[in-house]
Amino acid sequence: MARARKPKVPKKTEWERMPEAEKLVAELVAKHHKHLERAKIICLGKPKAGKKRGRPVEGTARKATKAMVLLMKEGLGTDLHYYIEIGLDLWEKMTATQRKILIDHELCHFAGQDLDKGTWGLVGHDIEEFTAIVKRHGAYNGGLVAFGEQLKLALA
Repeated sequence: MARARKPKVPKKTEWERMPEAEKLVAELVAKHHKHLERAKIICLGKPKAGKKRGRPVEGTARKATKAMVLLMKEGLGTDLHYYIEIGLDLWEKMTATQRKILIDHELCHFAGQDLDKGTWGLVGHDIEEFTAIVKRHGAYNGGLVAFGEQLKLALA
């Protein structure tokens, strides 16, 4: 007679600050994102990456809400302008290079401060298109042409 197995208890993982990712933020801001030098950016790891349209989302760039800004100011005595959510389950499987690329990508979403308004903004991706459309119609707009030129340089 076979023994009954005890059900596996999943390892409980909580949200956490990610000092390693924040170190990458500081390095990349100094090198490529000078417009964010005055921004306070933190990285938060969440237990499991989300999905968007059936694909895993390694990270998400977010602008801090007014409530979060208040809580950070009162709780830690520091400002907060942006934060990056990172799926810990995927982060653990990434190489150092992949992690750096992910953080760089998310930093590209942060527009910096509008000095006239005093607000911090977000930016969308440069292009969004289906491979099938490019296959049928080519680089039909300026964004695709510029992206294609940079891709050719990167592959050369």
